[in-house]
Amino acid sequence: MKWSKPKVLAGLLLPLAVAGISAGILIVRAQETVGNTNGGNEATQRSSAMEVEVTRMLTGSGIVFQKDFLLPRRYPGSGIATIRIESPSDGREFSESAIRNATVALTNSRAGKGPVSRQRTFELSEDSVVAFAVDREKRVLWWEIQPDPRIVRSENADASGALAGKTIYRPIADLDMFVPADGSIEALHLFKPAWDGSVFSLEPLGEVYVR
Repeated sequence: MKWSKPKVLAGLLLPLAVAGISAGILIVRAQETVGNTNGGNEATQRSSAMEVEVTRMLTGSGIVFQKDFLLPRRYPGSGIATIRIESPSDGREFSESAIRNATVALTNSRAGKGPVSRQRTFELSEDSVVAFAVDREKRVLWWEIQPDPRIVRSENADASGALAGKTIYRPIADLDMFVPADGSIEALHLFKPAWDGSVFSLEPLGEVYVR
């Protein structure tokens, strides 16, 4: 991935139906060090289980995810990709389809300052956005989960004076993704987690090319 000059590229929506996954399996804490054989087996088993589940969620996308990319890793160089997420809006409250029927575009890419480390916890929520950085063969080289930048929270008092929370979506927001300075990274695929009360799914927001 090169970080020399800004690019503006429209994201392409992915025709993807993603399989669901139970919420109880969505958290994995990778171990930076394994002190004994049993610990090593436990970490390997956990990574293997998560590889299976994440692969299920990406069914139909063509993205290849391996358990090695759930383990901690530190990269000496980094880049920052600014991605604009834009949802259709007529000035009224967003519908669920409008929130997920977004377009994405890479508006800027620049060099980061110092190293970057892979996140240690793979945990989904409906308030987040998931990005997978892939190479030309669509193999995952990096992943990151960040809060959805479109979300604005507010609290209003009802007739009794009790506060009630409400989530509001802005139609346009920018997201800064920190990724390794790796020349093999060709594209970032963005997904929006969706929860139906029993299982999560990943719904595609789009992809941006960074090469």
